[in-house]
Amino acid sequence: CLDSAISFTIGPASPEAHIALGSYYYHDHDYDRALEEFALVEKHQPNNVDAPRESGYVHHRQGQWDLALAAFNRSVALDPRSATTWSDLGAILSQMRRYDAADSCYRRAITLQPEDASKYVGRAETVIRSEGDLKKAQRILEDAAPVVASSEDLNGLWVRLHVMQGDFGAAAQKLLIVHDDSVGYYLGMALVHGLRHDTSTARASAGSSVRKISLPCLYPAS
Repeated sequence: CLDSAISFTIGPASPEAHIALGSYYYHDHDYDRALEEFALVEKHQPNNVDAPRESGYVHHRQGQWDLALAAFNRSVALDPRSATTWSDLGAILSQMRRYDAADSCYRRAITLQPEDASKYVGRAETVIRSEGDLKKAQRILEDAAPVVASSEDLNGLWVRLHVMQGDFGAAAQKLLIVHDDSVGYYLGMALVHGLRHDTSTARASAGSSVRKISLPCLYPAS
């Protein structure tokens, strides 16, 4: 089976084998067994950074936010130079509505990895949740522009910001960047026009998205 194959390949006593098995169980939705594997690594190799972080992902998936927070805190204490772990910590703190602490974590993550768009997106979304300050969130994304390559998440948040600010023209331009001339673009435009209460144009955009869809599997060649 896959379990024994992983252990045999990497080594039955190695932390990597337990991390790999734990990850397999996690993706198989067997969370208890995943946690058992990660706990074994923490017990026998307390300086392992991956085990508490992976445990944090499991607890987060289970909705056990306090346990997830504790796990991410253990991981970041072991590797304070990990931008990913600081970002993970920021995400769980934001969901727990501990917004100031979340913002601090995202700031740290951005300092460590300024070229990663997801860190700016996380921080901007935290600002929106905590303060509803769309201009501040926009400034965070603008700070990303000189150092971050365009990304779907970044442009997607720009679209949401423009829509929330009522700037539907700017939202349409960003949608074109994200999706080009695709189904996603026309579906997005249908939503934008719907929010503008322009029902006829929204329907036309939705119709364009339908015409873009190709379903050859439903009509096999005879």
